[in-house]
Amino acid sequence: MHDMSSQNGVTLVFGATGRAAGTAATVVRLLGDAGHDVRALVRRDDERAQWLRDQGAEVVFGDFADRRTLVPALDDVTAVQFTHPVSAGVIPAAANLVSAIREVGNDPHVVVCSMGTAIESDSPSGYARAQYVADELITTSLRSAVALKFAAHFYEMINVFYGETIRRTGGFASYHGDAPIQWMAGLDAAEICVRALLNPQLFGDERTPLIPSAVLMSNGEIADLISTATSRSISYRSLSESEWNEQLTELGEAADATTVQHLAATTKMWRENGDRFRSLARTDTERLVDLLGRPPVNFADFIREHHDDFQGQPSTLGAPA
Repeated sequence: MHDMSSQNGVTLVFGATGRAAGTAATVVRLLGDAGHDVRALVRRDDERAQWLRDQGAEVVFGDFADRRTLVPALDDVTAVQFTHPVSAGVIPAAANLVSAIREVGNDPHVVVCSMGTAIESDSPSGYARAQYVADELITTSLRSAVALKFAAHFYEMINVFYGETIRRTGGFASYHGDAPIQWMAGLDAAEICVRALLNPQLFGDERTPLIPSAVLMSNGEIADLISTATSRSISYRSLSESEWNEQLTELGEAADATTVQHLAATTKMWRENGDRFRSLARTDTERLVDLLGRPPVNFADFIREHHDDFQGQPSTLGAPA
């Protein structure tokens, strides 16, 4: 990652202790590697906060939901990375951020890490509908803001959702069926966020650009590629509706209801109406090359790099997951 701007000051990163793809944590690492001052707002002091310190970030404590904590965190900030977990509260979080920025008056450039399912206000996912509103609120209320709508699943999420099962049983199952799904590396998404933070004019006048995927792959193809890279026989099975509903019920006992509804709605969308979403958000590697300055990460290379994650060994992703 090369510095693409002469911008000085502190970049404030929200969401860097997330447990999904670790995209915001990677933003912290990339900014630090490029010599930029980074401040990460976290809710608690734990091993994830320490990892951020190890990357050179200043760690401050606060919460999206508590506007009082955002005002001091914005001191001397020239750019903000806003990443919200797939859980309740994204609209109040966006409103608190806008309000706090107006109080502080430093007018930072804000980059939102959004999602492709939030390109329409009537998404089947309640969370995506809320993210759509949050994106609109931030990009229309602030002078310099862009919401990057990544129209892809991230490779890293294969480890999050299926890694343990693959390591333990040599296979995985989902309700997505056999249709191809859009994918890209979370690393590439993080690098695009960093480039947008360092260059506020990267997307010109576009306030909510759709970021395309790098590749279309079915879960069966993913299993075959993992098999090749690991020399293991990895299988994929499409779940029945009753099996899927049973999994959602189990997940609902431990996860935020917003998370469960989002997962249920988007998975059903991909299974039953995937062609429509693929037509709205096409795979475009040339566009990614333009944004990254290099080819996007290849899935087979990703699997080879994280070989041990699918061999029953500890995760090698290197960032909070």
